[in-house]
Amino acid sequence: MKANLIALALLVFALLLQSALSRFLPVSAYVDLPLVVATWFALSRGEILGMVGGSLSGWMTEVLFGRGIKGVSGLIRLVIGFALGLLGSRLLITGALPRFSLLLTVTVIDTRAFEWIAPAFGMSPVQYSPAAMTIRGSINAMVGLVLFALFERQRAKPA
Repeated sequence: MKANLIALALLVFALLLQSALSRFLPVSAYVDLPLVVATWFALSRGEILGMVGGSLSGWMTEVLFGRGIKGVSGLIRLVIGFALGLLGSRLLITGALPRFSLLLTVTVIDTRAFEWIAPAFGMSPVQYSPAAMTIRGSINAMVGLVLFALFERQRAKPA
């Protein structure tokens, strides 16, 4: 229970940090900290808590970054959290290359799904070119690798 609360606190911290950084730099165009933390949360906690972390990440992103509070991001990340939770509970995903690939793929799926679904709800999403999507996904994956290493180091420390 304590570990889940800490993980949720990390998600809230990532949202607040991204919000604070976005006031000075166009951070959210390049990295999505809440998505990275929600990905780690789902991989390490399973499908049920992955859905909770994913949906909270999406809904809070909509609230803080003004995408329009329609629940689209929450729904997309709920499904992604469930899928990642299943994947994490069935496979041990370690090593830089598998994690990099997974984070890159999750970023592309999240962004493209939002681009495809949002117009049905009257929203106009940012359209990323394939090159911009590759850059965004790669930066997100690199940041994710660093954060995953930090989270695991902290988790491995004796209490």
